[in-house]
Amino acid sequence: MTDSYVRYKQRIEDLIKVMVKECTEECYRGFVEYAMQGGKRIRSIIALSLIDQQLDGKDIAEKARRAAELTALVSEILHSASLVIDDLPCMDDAKLRRGREGMHVKYGEAVAILTTSHLLTMSTKLLTWAYRELKPYGLGHPENLVVLMDNLSTYMGFEGASGGQMMDLKRVSMKEPGAIQKMMTRKTSSFFQIAVQSAVLVCSSEEVDEQTIDQLIAISDAIGLAFQTFDDFEDILEDEDKGSNCVTVNGTVASYEQFNRYTEQCVRTLKELGMYNVVFEDVIYMMRVSIEKRMKASETQKSKWKDVLEVRLTPHLHHQAGTTINVDCESNQQQVDFRSPRALNIVRLPLDHLTCKFHIQKMEWLSSCKCYKVHIAFESHEALEAFCLERVPLMCSDIASDTWLAGDIFVLPEQELRLDVLSMKVLRK
Repeated sequence: MTDSYVRYKQRIEDLIKVMVKECTEECYRGFVEYAMQGGKRIRSIIALSLIDQQLDGKDIAEKARRAAELTALVSEILHSASLVIDDLPCMDDAKLRRGREGMHVKYGEAVAILTTSHLLTMSTKLLTWAYRELKPYGLGHPENLVVLMDNLSTYMGFEGASGGQMMDLKRVSMKEPGAIQKMMTRKTSSFFQIAVQSAVLVCSSEEVDEQTIDQLIAISDAIGLAFQTFDDFEDILEDEDKGSNCVTVNGTVASYEQFNRYTEQCVRTLKELGMYNVVFEDVIYMMRVSIEKRMKASETQKSKWKDVLEVRLTPHLHHQAGTTINVDCESNQQQVDFRSPRALNIVRLPLDHLTCKFHIQKMEWLSSCKCYKVHIAFESHEALEAFCLERVPLMCSDIASDTWLAGDIFVLPEQELRLDVLSMKVLRK
């Protein structure tokens, strides 16, 4: 952790205590505190750093300055509310959140829902409070507040966070081009939009023009997508059964390159507006170092795997010659003609439902027999046996021979395609 991150995070924690005390009756404070506990606070830290920039050199009363600083919590409050909602049985039905019981588990669904309602109203209360306190000092242009409240409604509605959760509930296929980024923009970038725009618009003495708003949107989208990529690295490398996210779909190398593109875009636009500061620099550095460490740990783990299963696959007979399939490679998502002699490296087949640990090492087209050769690596021979038991039960009795023919199929539901297994062979190191 960098010094500026630690310092700003402590300030955010102190502001949360102030906010809970001043905006919530004593008998309900425990609920708000529980909902707000944990998290990296990156959205609020970024917002507070921008507020400090806006108010630097301004001669205003301490009460007005504190009201402005409290608006840095708006994105954190709304994000906390969204997490409580996401965890409900009617949504993700998650029992744990950040290593603790979910709000609805600890206090019941009624308290969880009412707490989110209170959090939503607190967010607007902090914004209007800041406007009233800053107005006597010529800050907080009224038109900016109108724009901010309008945008806040958008980012929390179906065009923003609620729409992202709807995509998640409907299990929209993350294999579709652009689906991952669309969900990331709605579920994650929306809260960064609120953080950045509230910090700049509330404290500005002049009406912020449309061009500047567009630049703030670009900054928020970029840092939000970078943060979600960073968060996905943490999720998938700690729990390989996490499911589809940008890392599982695009691969680690492509996702890291994507992270760098997002952060470069963010820094470039911040510098154009004269808003780039040490906090942004430190947050980006912290995320990059974490990703690089996890990539290294992942490669080290994969290098220890001992058994490799070679599978030869061919398109099922009912598919026509022009059939294509979306194949997710480490480099990018692309369409591959089943009949084309194209070599692919490190392809991820949709086998995430299996409990045994495995890794698709490579997949290549064999023109001589018109099939794909796939190498699947396992942590141990026991994991390989588990794979065969779960996916190809007809073959498990012959595993000692290391080679067998089979008529089993790999089903790719997103494309409604099937791959027939021609043969399998164990390749031991």
